[in-house]
Amino acid sequence: MLSPYDDHPIHQTSAPVVQLATSDANASERYEFVGAAPATGVLFGATLGLYPHREVIDASFSITVDGRQHSVHASGRLAPGSRALVVGPFIVELVDPLRRVHLQVAGPTADELGITADLAFAATTAALELPRHIERRSASIVRDTASFVQLGAWAGTVVVDGATVLDALGATVVGSRRRSWGIEPLGGRPTAAAHDLPQRFWAATTVWLPRGGVVTAVEEQTDGRRTYQVAERLDATPAGPADPTAAGTGSLRDVDHQVTWRPGTRWADGVALRLTPWSGPPVAVRLEPVAMLAQAGLGPVNATWPHGGWKDELAVGRDTWLVADLDPLDVHHLAQVQLCRATSDEGAGWAVVEHLAVGPHAPSGLTGFTDGARPGPAT
Repeated sequence: MLSPYDDHPIHQTSAPVVQLATSDANASERYEFVGAAPATGVLFGATLGLYPHREVIDASFSITVDGRQHSVHASGRLAPGSRALVVGPFIVELVDPLRRVHLQVAGPTADELGITADLAFAATTAALELPRHIERRSASIVRDTASFVQLGAWAGTVVVDGATVLDALGATVVGSRRRSWGIEPLGGRPTAAAHDLPQRFWAATTVWLPRGGVVTAVEEQTDGRRTYQVAERLDATPAGPADPTAAGTGSLRDVDHQVTWRPGTRWADGVALRLTPWSGPPVAVRLEPVAMLAQAGLGPVNATWPHGGWKDELAVGRDTWLVADLDPLDVHHLAQVQLCRATSDEGAGWAVVEHLAVGPHAPSGLTGFTDGARPGPAT
């Protein structure tokens, strides 16, 4: 079917733009955002996803303030051919692609739920294209995504239950955004029960240092062998929004990601990064957590608001919990995002760290599905 997008010179195949190249039900388009106010320890995230073959669009916004996490969710029908970034109270506006994005949680529904947000993201680095991420399970491809990340600063406000919990003034609130598309693992498709224990070890960091940004990500198998790695430096733009095509990004030869786990949990108590460039000495970066956001507030591991799950023509809801009260061994609470204080050979800064450890991972000393870690550091 035709859509207004077909009037633009953007076709990659001979089919109309909204006709996907794959019939996989897990095909998706996703926008993800993270922001942090280091001075106050406020940490927030947002996501909006479209699933054309499922005719579903959903979004979540979550913010941690003084150890309490507040989240608002929406899920609805994606009309055939539509690519509008709007669902319930959520609006994502691409003001200047690869430079400026406007995120809103607004309107009567947001007022009723008690959480509103009006936030503008301005890029301070070029967009970094990440390696294509392919994951196989037996003979099937369960993940095949392309993506890019970008560092920036937020401006705007977030109001929770009538109180302004965030008043963002540009550089005082650091942030990043990730844009991805392709096939990603989603629920809702019954398959035969697996004989093996599910396993995934994922660790990703975004670090803001005086010289600019660092982006890393590693995915490892049970024995520690890496199946995916990102290790890049991003130079800061001196003034104004970043040129999305600018040079100034540099690949690192390797990254060593060593976690000190909180005993008895799968949450990080600290992270040590060793960044090895292609020339010159390695750079050591130490990360100390100061605030945490459970990813259950953003949907992917939320039993009630999973990504891509059909709920109704339009459904909205809210969650609130104390982070300290979460069960760290509950499978829905294993995935977490942490705001960290960063110290390095290049000076001090800040970082956002994302971890998910499900199933056994020998370098971490994890042997079961959700067993807690033993005391001491692990890679």
